[in-house]
Amino acid sequence: GLVRAYTQAVLEGLKNCTLVEKHTGCLYELEFEYTELGKIQYQLAEMGVFVKETRYEDKVRMEVLIPTADENRVIKKLIEASYGKIVAVKGDDAVFGTVDGEIIIF
Repeated sequence: GLVRAYTQAVLEGLKNCTLVEKHTGCLYELEFEYTELGKIQYQLAEMGVFVKETRYEDKVRMEVLIPTADENRVIKKLIEASYGKIVAVKGDDAVFGTVDGEIIIF
């Protein structure tokens, strides 16, 4: 009886769980002119880069999470797309994932 009760409780718990695929990567602060926004957003979406935050100030500033394996390729592509006008500042390493479109940093 007790084993069956625990088994049922575990099964119910697992039904209500959400699986999160973890990625290792790095936070980057991107800074660029408003005229580059469309190109940068397109490139980030094409490469599957996670945008953590976008701030619209005197320039556009984005905080993005780039998977470690893609880091060099992504930065190179962004520089090419903006004709060298983007500033990319590398921040901290991070482990992250997404749940329902929301970024989670572990």
